[in-house]
Amino acid sequence: MGFKEVVRMDENIIFLICGETGSGKSSLADYICDYYSMRQVISYTTRPQRNEDDTGHIFITPEEMDDFTDIVASTKIGDYYYFATKEQLLESNIYVIDYDGIKNLKQQDLEGIRFVTIYINLDRKTREERAVKDRGDDPMVFHDRSIAEYSQFMEMRRNGDFDYSICNKDFKKAAAVLTRIIAVEIVGE
Repeated sequence: MGFKEVVRMDENIIFLICGETGSGKSSLADYICDYYSMRQVISYTTRPQRNEDDTGHIFITPEEMDDFTDIVASTKIGDYYYFATKEQLLESNIYVIDYDGIKNLKQQDLEGIRFVTIYINLDRKTREERAVKDRGDDPMVFHDRSIAEYSQFMEMRRNGDFDYSICNKDFKKAAAVLTRIIAVEIVGE
């Protein structure tokens, strides 16, 4: 029997997918969710929606953020907040999150959850090319976001504070590696 048929989550494992803007972390997370029928945290954010196809977050105003009492992971990038609730986390297997959010999340009292952190690595030039060409980002917006998140990912790499690192120069290869990591972590194959 193949892995896809035996996926069960007896243990509450949440795969934390992180990486700099444009590294392909959301594309890889979407692939894994489709492949294994896993559920991804759709986090809240106070940033504006990039375009109508931008469905990777729940967009709210900064004032609406005050209404949430069960925030378990939050981070600020530039002028915008990103966060998830405990309920979202407990109902999910995959969470695309930045390093500051991971540090915040791991400080919470969340017994019975095992986190596996997977860092998606890609050089800045390729990230910018993909973000501007494929996603339609404004080059200055990409630049500003890269600067805003630079120190947190430098700290993460310096500390080796991740379980796995995947180079996403080739999406198919990166997806295959991620698929294998999840198989190993869930069923020990």
